Amino acid sequence: MKLLTEEIKKAMPPLYSGEETYISNKIFVCKFFNPVGAGTWYVCEGSRTEHDCDDWQFFGLVDLGMGQEWGYFNLSELESLRLPLGLSIERDIHFENEPASKYLDEKYWEQA
Repeated sequence: MKLLTEEIKKAMPPLYSGEETYISNKIFVCKFFNPVGAGTWYVCEGSRTEHDCDDWQFFGLVDLGMGQEWGYFNLSELESLRLPLGLSIERDIHFENEPASKYLDEKYWEQA
């Protein structure tokens, strides 16, 4: 499965474009996940990397099963992960334009 389609690339706001947007008001444009265990990456912004035009850097919410964290991650990192049974990270093909507030866990709201 292709993790990043041309359609998603066109719809994705560039990195740093939402700096003035409160975190719970950000919109996730795509979701990547581990089909055999913990690991979900929600993307709200992304841009091609400067050093490799085929790679993308994303900003979003990451949940690896030990709590949620906002941060940066690269497409190449997701593509390089090798999972059991020969599987790899997948993209939720039914996911689009969901508000971040819908996915923030209780721990986040206690810290905010």
